[in-house]
Amino acid sequence: MGIRKENKGNRYLICVSLVDSTGPFMLVVYEEDTVETVIKMVLKSHARQGRIPNLGYDVNAFMLYDCSDFEEPLRPSETIGPSVGGVRKFTMCKKPNQETGNGEEKPKAKSSGGPIRRSALKKFKPIKDWLDKSLHFKVLSH
Repeated sequence: MGIRKENKGNRYLICVSLVDSTGPFMLVVYEEDTVETVIKMVLKSHARQGRIPNLGYDVNAFMLYDCSDFEEPLRPSETIGPSVGGVRKFTMCKKPNQETGNGEEKPKAKSSGGPIRRSALKKFKPIKDWLDKSLHFKVLSH
């Protein structure tokens, strides 16, 4: 991302929908950019916009699909340009949990998106109390 001084070829405006996100990401990419680069750009945009949940920056934890073909994800080394067939709409999702050979799940790395701390919840207590009070409907008996 950023300003690129060298000419890398044609640019494309692509739309990437992230599963369980509030809306799509519109990105300008060069035709020589790889799928891995696009995933990095989406993760950076997601973090920069402060969207929830926090996804981190692990490119290998996500897959990018062509919107018209959900059979198989695009390879990370594949370029976005003509090799993808000129597609401009993509869907990105997390890879499913992979299992080890003996049927046990691999241990997950500790992420920063863990449970909310009590101090953070205290900030929202006045808002919660106000919402509870304002949305509380009294049922009058006849």
